[in-house]
Amino acid sequence: MVDEPLKTVYIIGSGFSVGVGGPLLYDLLSDRGRAEMLARFPALEPCEYVYNVFWRHQRGNKKADGHEILWSHAEEFLDYVNTTAWTTGARTSVLENILRDVSVASFKSIADFARLAAFAVAAECSFARDQNPLRESWEPYVDWSRGLQKQDVVVTFNYDTVLENIGGFPSRRLAVNLGKKSIVHPFETNTYEGTPVYKLHGSTQWSLGGTKDHPSYGFDLDLETVFKRDWEPLIGMPGPSKRDHCFRHFESLWEDAMIRLRGADVVVFMGYRFPPSDSYARTKLLGALKANKNHYLRIHTVLGPDLNHENSVRLIKLLELTLKSAGRDTVDRPTWRSDNSTAPSFDVIPQPLYAEDYMSVIGDDELYGLDVNGPIRRGLRTSKP
Repeated sequence: MVDEPLKTVYIIGSGFSVGVGGPLLYDLLSDRGRAEMLARFPALEPCEYVYNVFWRHQRGNKKADGHEILWSHAEEFLDYVNTTAWTTGARTSVLENILRDVSVASFKSIADFARLAAFAVAAECSFARDQNPLRESWEPYVDWSRGLQKQDVVVTFNYDTVLENIGGFPSRRLAVNLGKKSIVHPFETNTYEGTPVYKLHGSTQWSLGGTKDHPSYGFDLDLETVFKRDWEPLIGMPGPSKRDHCFRHFESLWEDAMIRLRGADVVVFMGYRFPPSDSYARTKLLGALKANKNHYLRIHTVLGPDLNHENSVRLIKLLELTLKSAGRDTVDRPTWRSDNSTAPSFDVIPQPLYAEDYMSVIGDDELYGLDVNGPIRRGLRTSKP
């Protein structure tokens, strides 16, 4: 018999970063977001027009008094702007008329306005800039990072730099497995150190210039520098450009990340819920889980204390239906020791916790489960040689 390390894939969304000041997708483009955007990056003042347009047509916003209501939250607005920038027709004229009322000097087209929206979002998602991971709010993140194994993988849909920042302040007290060198960059292979991090929708520290046929990339430029260069943040915004970025710029990251997911033993969804505007990610991730060949697959969902919330209910049902359609049976106890006499199985475990709670208390027994054949050593399963 031989021991094999159990492989864990952490799938991270905006709920992961809330504990250190990150905004949820629906909370973007708020008054606070605008104020912090201008404080961090004064050169991005033209992005104020994005906030004004959003507020004037947002359901329930006092600033929308007397104007048409076109969207309820930031995800819906960003998808609308992005989609309109990629299409023509009556829908385009609606947004053109709105922008004409706001300003004719700051942007010449809907595409220009969409670029400003991308900068506004990137600026708000730069909240981890210069934060010190030795502060109390970062303790769960640092502790979690210390426990990562070399075979583990982090897949994130966040633009922020929380994962990079965990190891951004060299200190004996940290000794973590994450940092800038953990990030797997597009177009590069096997260059990461520590636990690999796949940023499947880009990063606030990535930028794009050049032309569509001859792009140029920057991987550590300040947003104000990017803005002054007439480049743009390399992030996948809700809407058509997100899928285009996944194919055009992030394809290698997606391929590698899905290979990792197909080989995972444990998958943890921390603050990621499959947003409605994320159909490509939903298809790819669920497809990889369905194609997973391990005999037993253990999944944790961590979306907050309310397990009856629509986000939790929906995520759990998507996972259960996907794995059942792959011919797996549900079980209450894992069987890490290979046993081909039984059908492939899975367990979806909803955790009524916030991400920072989960990272604070999760132990090996809960993460891996207690094997029906008895205790297992940390992250190991026994199989025939």
